Amino acid sequence: MGKRSIGVKAANRDQRFRLIKMKMEKMFENKGETAEITTSEVKCHSCGFKARYKFLRCPNCNMEQK
Repeated sequence: MGKRSIGVKAANRDQRFRLIKMKMEKMFENKGETAEITTSEVKCHSCGFKARYKFLRCPNCNMEQK
């Protein structure tokens, strides 16, 4: 009494694999996000370092940008 049939076990296994596959696809979708590429220059407020990317801390003088 209380035993599950082979069909029920197979259906549960298939459902588990589908859920795992969906989770994996979502993980890889989120990793595809990249930073916005621009051709404008960003300039450091303290030392005048120029770069083609946005930065929080200047790579030249290590001061935090506003």
